[in-house]
Amino acid sequence: MSVSNDRVLVLAALVCWGCGGQNETAGSKGSGDQGTGGAQVATTGGAAPTPTGTGGATTTPPGPVTTGGATGTGTGSGGTTAPTPASGGSGVTHTGGTAAGGSPGGNAVGGAKVPVGGSPNYGGGTTPGLTDPGSDGDGDIKLTAYPVDPDLATGKSPAGKRFNFSHTGSKLYPATPSRSISVYIPAKYKDGTPAPVMVVMDGAGSQFNRVTTAVDNLSQSTDPARRVPAFVVIAVANGQRSIELDTMSDLWARYVDEEVFPAVEANAAIKAAYPNFSITKDPEGRGAVGCSSGGSAAIIMAWFRPDYFRRVIGYDASIVNLQSDTMYPLGAWELHSDQALVLNTTPIKPIRVMYGDNEMDNGAGTGEAGAKDWLLAGQRLAAAFKTMGYHYRWVEGMGAKHCSDAKVQQTDMANSMVWVWRGFPNQ
Repeated sequence: MSVSNDRVLVLAALVCWGCGGQNETAGSKGSGDQGTGGAQVATTGGAAPTPTGTGGATTTPPGPVTTGGATGTGTGSGGTTAPTPASGGSGVTHTGGTAAGGSPGGNAVGGAKVPVGGSPNYGGGTTPGLTDPGSDGDGDIKLTAYPVDPDLATGKSPAGKRFNFSHTGSKLYPATPSRSISVYIPAKYKDGTPAPVMVVMDGAGSQFNRVTTAVDNLSQSTDPARRVPAFVVIAVANGQRSIELDTMSDLWARYVDEEVFPAVEANAAIKAAYPNFSITKDPEGRGAVGCSSGGSAAIIMAWFRPDYFRRVIGYDASIVNLQSDTMYPLGAWELHSDQALVLNTTPIKPIRVMYGDNEMDNGAGTGEAGAKDWLLAGQRLAAAFKTMGYHYRWVEGMGAKHCSDAKVQQTDMANSMVWVWRGFPNQ
C-alpha cells in the first residue's frame, strides 16, 4: 500500500511541477523586466555535483519536487537605455538586462527571465565592504564596431612593478618540470592588504599586457563607476596546454591555489619590494582571465572550485569537446549540452562569468557534429546561464574570428573588467 501511495505522490508532484513551469511562461513579457507569469519554484534535481579530488563528481539522488508556481501580477515596465560610459564607443547591442558597467551606448531590450536556479551559496566572502552588484551589465552583448578603449592605453596612469620567476617541482603537474610565472603588482596596491588577484592563462603575452594596463588605469580612475580594485595579475605559462586548461576537473584551480600562489608569496624579490604582501583567501577577490583554452580554463576553475575563484573573463572560450573522459565524454561541451551541467546544477554557483565567442569563431556553423562549434557553444551557455539566473555577460563579436583577432578584447576588455569586479570594494 505504501508503494502505491508513493507513486501517487510522485505523479501529483510532477503534474504540479508542470503547472508551475506553465505559470512562469504563460504571461506576456514586457519590454523590460518580465511582468506576468510568476516565479517557477520547482526544484528539478538534487544537490549540485560536488567535486572530489582532481575533478571527480559525486551526484546526489534527485531531490524532491516542490509544487506550485506562483502566478505573477505585474506588467512589463519597459527596457532602459544605459548611459554611455566614459570610454565611449559605438556598435553595441545589449539584451537581457540593463546595459551598464561599460557597455558603450548599449540599449537594454527584452524582459529578464525569472531565474529557476535558486539562490546561490555565497559562503566564503570575507572581505569587508562586499556588496551585491545587482544585475547591471548582465546579459548578451553584440559588438559591431571596434574602437580601442582608452582605458587600455599605456602611459595613461602610473605603472606598477613586474616580477618574473620560474616555478619548478610541481606535485600536481610533474610532467611540466618548470614553467614561467609573471607577477604584476599595480601602483595602487597598498602593501599589507590581502591582494585581490586575477590569474592570466598562457603566460605573459598580449593578454597579460592588456590586463595589467587595464588594472593600472581603472584602479586609478576618477570615475567611481569605472574604478576596480587594485588586483594583482599573475600570468602562468602552460605546459601541456589543452590537458591542463581544457580538462573538466578542479586540478588546474588547485595547482594555482596550492602551488602558484604560495610560490608568489614566498618570492624573495616580491618580499623585498612588498614585505607584507599576501594574496587574499577570499574567493570573491579571486578571478581568472584567458582566451580560447585559457578562457575555458577560467570558466572551469570557477565552476569546479568556487571556493577558490569566482570572477571569470574568458574570450573565445573553448567550451567544446577538446578533452574528454569517462565522466565528461564531451569535455566542456557538457556544461551546456548533453549533460547540461549548468541547467542541472542547483543551487546555482556563486560565480560571475564574462565570456565570449565570435561570429566567425572556430567551427562556427558546424553545429552538433563533433561538438566543436565555438559560437553555438557560447550561445547555449548564455541561454543556460540566463535560465538559471546567473550573473553572466556574453560578448559576441560580429565579423570577428578567434583569439588572434584581438579587436574584441581591445574594445571590450576594460568594460568587462569593470563588470566582473562589481561588488568588490576598492582600496
